[in-house]
Amino acid sequence: MLEHSHCPPGMIGLQFALPIILELVKKEYFGLDRLVEVMSINPAKKIGIEPPQIKEGKKAELTIFDPAESWEVNEETVKSKSKNTPLLGRKLIGKVKYTFFNGKIVYRD
Repeated sequence: MLEHSHCPPGMIGLQFALPIILELVKKEYFGLDRLVEVMSINPAKKIGIEPPQIKEGKKAELTIFDPAESWEVNEETVKSKSKNTPLLGRKLIGKVKYTFFNGKIVYRD
């Protein structure tokens, strides 16, 4: 058993949030509009900033994803330094392809 000081950082989850929530959309618990509200609009409001908008003249702040792409969670696909997740070995459907912030690509698959 490892001592706490030698354990890797805590469990990760943000990378898997979209495909996990897309499972709920596919099961019709709620729609894509609710997904956007929960993952984008509400968090922005909570921290007191203007929610992102797709609007002429605004710098892009958006995520482009493929809702049908299947991929496996494994040590190679986990982007975090930590590999602690109960999802190792699980196939997920839905993958972020690009994330834009302040008009620039900050993540590319």
